[in-house]
Amino acid sequence: MGRMKNFAHEIDENDTIEYMAMNLGISVEELKQLSYKSLIVGDGFTRDIIFDLEKCPNEIMSKVKNLEGGNKVNYWLIDPKRLEDER
Repeated sequence: MGRMKNFAHEIDENDTIEYMAMNLGISVEELKQLSYKSLIVGDGFTRDIIFDLEKCPNEIMSKVKNLEGGNKVNYWLIDPKRLEDER
């Protein structure tokens, strides 16, 4: 399998609601209570989660890790070190 196919396979395996919740530092049940948009960015290797703060419970949002600008989280769908190792 080629390098890009390996990456695509790993991204598919990691692009789940469970992986998203883990990266946000909350449970899947808590994630289901939030209002957000989810976009794949960065050549398909990362995901942005943009929260609608007016519709999200504050007690859950206070647990979310790595908030940028108060309403956005970006995380890798594949280990960035693997990308560097392949170059």
